[in-house]
Amino acid sequence: MSKENDLKISQLAELSGVGIETVRFYERKGLIVQPVKVNGSFRKYPFKYISNIKFIKKAQNLGFSLKEIKDLLEIHDQASSKCKTVKQKALKKLESINVKISELQEIKMDLQSLIDSCDENASLENCSILNSLTGGQ
Repeated sequence: MSKENDLKISQLAELSGVGIETVRFYERKGLIVQPVKVNGSFRKYPFKYISNIKFIKKAQNLGFSLKEIKDLLEIHDQASSKCKTVKQKALKKLESINVKISELQEIKMDLQSLIDSCDENASLENCSILNSLTGGQ
């Protein structure tokens, strides 16, 4: 693959480890630019899109939203950007993850409390879990 723009969408998807619909989705969300068809032939995707898609997937796995990833890609493409900008975005994401973890721990305790109070031999109308969910207790 010697040309810069020599990948069909199926090749790009395969080499990036995603499906074709994922590539199209990223195009619709503005994360990658859809190349123009030349002379009615197939679109030719830049080889560098492989690393862009892998970047997107890794960022998603770290909990970044598509908007946040788009911002990170824009920063990545700006030569004048500083690592400090990226670090601030990562710290903000970590803070939101810590809030979610705290919320999930509260949910876990509430659910455990419901489970602990449940008499599994009780009838459904006396089920403490169902009664709690319907506001009966």
